[in-house]
Amino acid sequence: MKKNLPKGLYAILDLDSIEESSILQTAEIFLREGAPILQLRAKKREPQSLLPLCQELRKLTSGYGAFFVMNDSVNLALRCGADGVHLGSQDLDAQTARKRLGPNFTIGLSTHNLDQVEQANPLSIDYIGFGPIFSTSSKEAPDPVVGTSLLKEAVKRSRHPVVAIGGIHLQNLEAVLAAQPHAIAMIQGLLSPTPSIAVREILKKLS
Repeated sequence: MKKNLPKGLYAILDLDSIEESSILQTAEIFLREGAPILQLRAKKREPQSLLPLCQELRKLTSGYGAFFVMNDSVNLALRCGADGVHLGSQDLDAQTARKRLGPNFTIGLSTHNLDQVEQANPLSIDYIGFGPIFSTSSKEAPDPVVGTSLLKEAVKRSRHPVVAIGGIHLQNLEAVLAAQPHAIAMIQGLLSPTPSIAVREILKKLS
């Protein structure tokens, strides 16, 4: 039976943003403080090298009753028993991914403008990411900033739940929440001043 993507904080564990020695510790802090979703993002790593970490994160998320998403890799998502996979424009197309994963696997798709939101509507996916809402340093070549007005329009037009992403942190969170996305994806905003404090304060705003 398929699990629905939880609402609220979509915590992204980005290996480019975290010291190697503190990856699992940071993940556990996110989960212990109450993040309902954890995504593993590892743009610069070889997928085959990530399986042991994926398996550890699957155990952690299961222990906390959290939803585990693998970024980019359908193969890794299947092998570690993740709840979902998030696909970008350069990854396996959504329809092929659905055939491989079956009906009970959650599939998310990145979108960066309203045309892409409309194109995603008929696809057999479960949510879309929309952004970057604000300027972000987590991508080497980020797409143009969309802002909160376009986010609000994306929420209206999308047939799928919308996850807002890109440059979101505690100080601009209220403007994002006003657009009423299903969830808020954050990377750098979860790390300062510390992961524990950041997640706790963000969840207060989301409650």
